[in-house]
Amino acid sequence: AAEKESTDAAEIRALEQRFVAAFKAKDINAIMSVYVPDESLVVFDVVPPRQYVGAKAYRKDYDDVFASFSGPVETFDISELSI
Repeated sequence: AAEKESTDAAEIRALEQRFVAAFKAKDINAIMSVYVPDESLVVFDVVPPRQYVGAKAYRKDYDDVFASFSGPVETFDISELSI
């Protein structure tokens, strides 16, 4: 059981690192690959409207976020991740 838990934790950390790399690259396809790809997705985010229902709506949020960046994303970190 401990080995399975260790493997799961490593997979979650790898997923988070792929997400960070995708965010820094502004790669919306790679970002969205970590989420369920259909309209059953429900996300609560820090930017209004705060609740996004469906992958299409959340993808649009990322389009809008990255449109507000004038250049590359230099820094993006996930902190306080506890598995």
